[in-house]
Formats: sequence, C-alpha cells, structure tokens
Amino acid sequence: MEGYEIHCGISSGAGLARPAVRLRDGRDDGAISADGQVLGTYLHGLFDQATSRDALLDWAGLRVAEEELDVAALRERELDRLADVLEREIDCDALFARSCS
Repeated sequence: MEGYEIHCGISSGAGLARPAVRLRDGRDDGAISADGQVLGTYLHGLFDQATSRDALLDWAGLRVAEEELDVAALRERELDRLADVLEREIDCDALFARSCS
C-alpha cells in the first residue's frame, strides 16, 4: 500500500499493541481494535491505489466494485468543481489583493 503521513503529536493507548500497518522504515502505524472491528491510521491516500483500497474493503467485509475507479480523475474533477464554486461565490480579486499587500 502507498500513502502519505500527516501526523502531529504522540499517540498512546492499548490499541497500539495491534498496529494497522508496518511502514517501510520499520515503524508501526495506526491501530486495530481488540475486537478487530476498527482500524485507524495516520496514513492518507490509502484509497487512491486499487490494491490497498481493495485490501481495506476486503478487511472490512465489503465487496470490491467490479468497475475500476479512476481516483486521480475524480479528485481533479472535484477540485475543479470546488474552484468553480469559490470563483463564483467569493470576490477573489479582493481576497488576493488583501493577501498580497
């Protein structure tokens, strides 16, 4: 699996005895609850790669969709949609003039 870590602070608790993943550098990340029903991690982007997404869905007991999802195209489309809304609803000229002065 591939992802990126956004993490600030120190995690603690009994759940850390059951790490969710082992990172390439040998560190453990995340935790799995004692009953195996909850998984948490600081890794982001895990659903971007089909192999890791499918493994996580399988772990959760969910069926993998037969149709492949192009996550990069979906992300780009949604970012474009967000940019369009911001340009329509915010006075960007005033915002940029204020932040550049």
